[in-house]
Amino acid sequence: MFEISYTIDGILVFNEDNDALLLDAVGFDWGVPIVESGATVLLPATVDENELVYECFVGQPGSTNPCDDVQVGAHTVATGSTASQVNQLTFAHNSNLGNGAGMTIGVTFPKGLVTETQPIEIKPIPDVFIAWLILSLLPLVLAVPHFYRKAKTKLLLPIVRQYDAPADVALYEAGLILKHTYSTKHLAAQIISLAQRGYLKIVHYQKEKFFFFKESGYLYVQLRPGTDLPEFERTLLEELTAAKFTITNTAALEAISVDHTIPDEIANNIKSAVAVTQVKKLQNKFAKPFERLSKLARTNSVQNGVFVEDFTVARLSAVFSLFRYLLLSAGSLVLLYTVLKLFYSERSFETITLVTVGTCIVSAALIAIIGLLIYQLPNLSQKGVAAKEHLLGLEQYMEVAEKERMDFHFDPEKNPELFEKLLPYAVLLGMQKRWIKHLDKLDHQPNWYHSSSGQQFSATSLNSVVSSMNSSTTGAGSAGGGFGGGGGGSR
Repeated sequence: MFEISYTIDGILVFNEDNDALLLDAVGFDWGVPIVESGATVLLPATVDENELVYECFVGQPGSTNPCDDVQVGAHTVATGSTASQVNQLTFAHNSNLGNGAGMTIGVTFPKGLVTETQPIEIKPIPDVFIAWLILSLLPLVLAVPHFYRKAKTKLLLPIVRQYDAPADVALYEAGLILKHTYSTKHLAAQIISLAQRGYLKIVHYQKEKFFFFKESGYLYVQLRPGTDLPEFERTLLEELTAAKFTITNTAALEAISVDHTIPDEIANNIKSAVAVTQVKKLQNKFAKPFERLSKLARTNSVQNGVFVEDFTVARLSAVFSLFRYLLLSAGSLVLLYTVLKLFYSERSFETITLVTVGTCIVSAALIAIIGLLIYQLPNLSQKGVAAKEHLLGLEQYMEVAEKERMDFHFDPEKNPELFEKLLPYAVLLGMQKRWIKHLDKLDHQPNWYHSSSGQQFSATSLNSVVSSMNSSTTGAGSAGGGFGGGGGGSR
């Protein structure tokens, strides 16, 4: 059983000689039959039954069918610790009302029992004010093309297909050029690039856990110092090989000793390594270093002339500009509702509820669009625009159909070195799955990666490396140290 309490306006009628209550006690919009229905009206005990006029009807709207029973009698009402006598009118109908039927009651009683209130005129708000409400969106509407022009990058079209990486921007700058952010995907691409250039070796190993399950682990083996690297890559290498993420060379040798497929060459690399990072130690712990690297990437890209101004400065300036547009829009709304308050009742505001809600929804959508445009700031410099055109051309080359690519001189199956060189960019562009499918056809294995059991470097291997970095910064997986496979080989 549910007890629902509510207040209804407009059900009292004030006449010269008496007052009346008119109420649809059971509404007409119920979609199910109502087996029993009733209503009770309480009046002061001083009211005599002869002073009352009452009636009750049931059925469809306009029906004059009477209720089954109407009774008047004294009744005791308990309120806290006290009790008082009242007159009670009880209306009852014990028959099924049927779908769409209701109960209407009317009671006429002497004046003075209720305080007479003055009627409130509900005046509809004129269309001119509704137009004003809609026009309050105008500042935000005008802000969209303003920020679009501010964030737009003018590219030289059509984009020319490219077959190599851009020469005058770093890998981390390429990620910022394309996405205006530095993500874990970009970080994984950078690690692969360092490995390709002989600074790291990525080692995957397995050990028996129980039954047929094996525990999979990864090591980043630093083969030489990064003192000759640019600042960003040098910092990345230092963050990856921080003491809290590394294990001793002896511990690394012990970790791989259970995997008898590890060749002597890998063991010698570990013995002479500058540092060895155990990837599972990075999991859920690399978020703060990643934030520092992301900030450094943005700073360096501005200093290197890829962007025209600092990321933070450009975006804060745009936010303040948006705030001015919002003030104009909000100021118009405040003035509108101040005027309406002076001349119209709160009930009149109900006549523009839908327009108000619609205005709020459109405002939120416009602000979201502007926010996305602000995220595209700062603008690229001429150098950055040229690099973006090159990267988009490279993306075209990577995504063309395999049959079409076979006709190119730059087919990776004919030039495996080109495939390996562009692998970081495939990761950067999010196209590693499409690009990596050629691995099964290549008789070329990278010397910077080794996987347990002597398997070839494959899509599974690459995805494991990429996902290990994702879990390091987000905690969304355990590719670097949980149960799972891995694949690859060593040359």
